[in-house]
Amino acid sequence: MFLEGQIDWVLLLGVVAGVASLIAIVALWFAVTNRARHSTASSELDLVQKVAEAADKRLMQTLNAIPVALVETDKQGKFVFANRAAHQLLGRKDAELIGLRFHSATWGITYPDGRPIPPELLPSARALRGQTVKGFQHLLSNAATRRKMTVSVTAMPIEDEYGRIIGSTAAIVEADGLVQPETYYSPEPTPASEAVAPAEPAPAASDSIVRRVFEAASSALVVVGTDGVIREANATALRVLGREGDAVGQDFADLFLGEDARVEGRQALRAALNAPAGEAEPITARDPDGGGVLWRILPLDGAEGADALLLAGERWDEVAEAEPEAVHNDTAEDAGAEAPRPSDAEPMVDEAAIQARIDAAVAAALDGQTRPNADEVTEAASREAERQARIEEALADAAEARALARQAQLDEHAARQAVETARAEAEEARQAAARARSEAEAELSGGRRMESVGRLTGGVAHDFNALLGVMTSALDMILRQADDPSRVKRLGYAALAAGQRGEVLTRRLAAFSQGEDEPVLQVMDAGVLLKAMEARLRALAGPGVDLLIEGPSDAATARLDPVAFEGAVKALVANAVEAVAGEGSVAVRLETLMEGGLRLSVRDSGPGMDRELAARALEPFFTTKEGASGLGLSQAYAFARQASGVLSIDSAEGEGAEVAITLPSADQGAAG
Repeated sequence: MFLEGQIDWVLLLGVVAGVASLIAIVALWFAVTNRARHSTASSELDLVQKVAEAADKRLMQTLNAIPVALVETDKQGKFVFANRAAHQLLGRKDAELIGLRFHSATWGITYPDGRPIPPELLPSARALRGQTVKGFQHLLSNAATRRKMTVSVTAMPIEDEYGRIIGSTAAIVEADGLVQPETYYSPEPTPASEAVAPAEPAPAASDSIVRRVFEAASSALVVVGTDGVIREANATALRVLGREGDAVGQDFADLFLGEDARVEGRQALRAALNAPAGEAEPITARDPDGGGVLWRILPLDGAEGADALLLAGERWDEVAEAEPEAVHNDTAEDAGAEAPRPSDAEPMVDEAAIQARIDAAVAAALDGQTRPNADEVTEAASREAERQARIEEALADAAEARALARQAQLDEHAARQAVETARAEAEEARQAAARARSEAEAELSGGRRMESVGRLTGGVAHDFNALLGVMTSALDMILRQADDPSRVKRLGYAALAAGQRGEVLTRRLAAFSQGEDEPVLQVMDAGVLLKAMEARLRALAGPGVDLLIEGPSDAATARLDPVAFEGAVKALVANAVEAVAGEGSVAVRLETLMEGGLRLSVRDSGPGMDRELAARALEPFFTTKEGASGLGLSQAYAFARQASGVLSIDSAEGEGAEVAITLPSADQGAAG
């Protein structure tokens, strides 16, 4: 124990009081500091929430501004999203579609021929089973106006990060406008190949004549549809094919072309659909013996442009002996050239020559009376009788000849009038066809653009889902890490950037649908753009891909659209990553050329492509992968053309593939 007088209690209590005061001051300072920091974090979190809400609101506004009906369903097929265009198309009020299934939200859903469509065959239901449906056409009725219309639906499945289907998205475009319900009757059972064909009108009286001419033609005549499937083939075409059965319903290239010529043949058929009459490139089919058939192509115009092709085939030896002829001759000129002239059908009768023969016959009959003596009276009488008989016979022959000549003249006049009438009718028909063609061409551009929007929306919806994923992930991280202001700020800017990119994509899609999609070319450094994309490209490639990105050390300027440039690079890298199946190497190189210009190349170590696949790789919607959109290379090709560049593919089986885009320099692009 402490002894009394050994401890200075005053000093001890003073020290304790000082320490307590110091602790109180420190605690007060710490409380004030933390309060300010907490207020700063709360205000920043409120700002981020407002930015996210504004971005979400703007995204919904842009989705509602899209002139294409966009819908999204969950796994049960119920609508979880539908923009304003979808509600207007289906005749519903805002948000009325949410929670409904497609088959219960609409009515009058049938095939174009009037047959009802089972719910499990609708595009959204098929998309929930993992299928990608493009351009499926059917009829439906607007619930508000009771009008019946033909729509084209493109549907795709929505997958999570594990590849599981969590819903579907679809784009619906009105194809043909109003369709009168009474046009469709209760259909009879039809074969599957005819189920999607519209009802044909009853054949006119002249159809039998056209059919006889079609079958009797000496040339091989084949009518194919836009898909390359044979609709009609005459007997000569079947003889060229060496078969007696019917070729209708089979692919033209598979039947009439060799295996090495089928790809080029199909491309020629597709190009002929848009070629002017008489300018389509012919197709050459070679035989093993050195001969072959030359097929000339003529587009057959329907109400909305070329809906079929007429192919006329001739053997090479026949073509060599004959002078080259145009594929598309005027109907009136053909009729005039083939109609027999009256002089060819029956020789003209020369009345002067007939009269001369009659006079000669009379003179010969009178020539015997030179000696009128008595001994010859009887003989003279006999000769006179014979002479009179010959004169009467000659006169009768002359009258008959004159009648024949007169009839021949009448026939010639009637034939000439018929030819002139046929020419006048043909000229009138040609003028009417020209007017109809010009009107159809005036409407064709808008119709094709809307169809393209409908088909492209499936791919655009995928981009929107990715942007929504970025925004929702950023907002989720913000809510989880609200105590880290710097990270909250970065996530907020990422969400805002995703919303702005969605706004740009939507605005360009809307401009494209209205015919206002003009490229915005700027002189920019492609190397800087590529370097800015490096982080996104590596995230796209994934950890299993060895991604190499090389760019020039100097400036690499070119006239280009930066948004289109980024989309093309991402599309090429995505294709390369898919080719190596997530495990391999991908090299992205940007280099300047000595002759001027830039070269952007993406090479992968995948299995490569054969010649047939490489020839079709640039076709829109062509893909060999299940569930893919087939728009990657076509998007890169569109960028190359937009920037006045060239896209090339270098690939062989087992050796990987390289896709390169060569762009002119900024000066060359401005001069071009």
